[in-house]
Amino acid sequence: MKIARESYERCNGCEVSKNFNELYQTVQATVQANVDSLHKLYRTTSVYITGHGLGGAFAVLAAVDINELLNLGTDVVYTFAQPRVGNDAFAAYYTSKLPNTFRVINNADIVPHLPPTTAGYLHSSTEIWYQNNMQSYTTCQGETPYCSNSIPPNSWSLSDNNVANYLQLKAVNLNI
Repeated sequence: MKIARESYERCNGCEVSKNFNELYQTVQATVQANVDSLHKLYRTTSVYITGHGLGGAFAVLAAVDINELLNLGTDVVYTFAQPRVGNDAFAAYYTSKLPNTFRVINNADIVPHLPPTTAGYLHSSTEIWYQNNMQSYTTCQGETPYCSNSIPPNSWSLSDNNVANYLQLKAVNLNI
């Protein structure tokens, strides 16, 4: 995994994963065109954005675009097994712009721990960390040692990243 960061022009001091941003740029115009087209058809419909794994990183970058470039308010962003997208400045900026973002993590899933914090990456927003076969959860803000970061690196699991696991989750009442 490439861990290089690049400047993110929308905020001072913000940096995002060069790899994630370059990949997102390849679909950005299509995403924007499709969201704009749907918005013209359904002007009063709520906007929800979601993604799993790399799609979760794309969802974060797309949510900013949809809010700022298309001038649409995003109601909620849900990501599943989302990797870290940017540095601390980006995490703070993103959370301030899109406070109703929820990162869902299955037990010891390895992907949300990448790229590592030692490379200057931090998660934004609310983490919903599921345990017990997706039947119980703990909620934390940003990066804390109380949710998925309580799992030691030698216990991280690629099998917990399987989307089938995420499809079994018990619903969360977020009161938003």
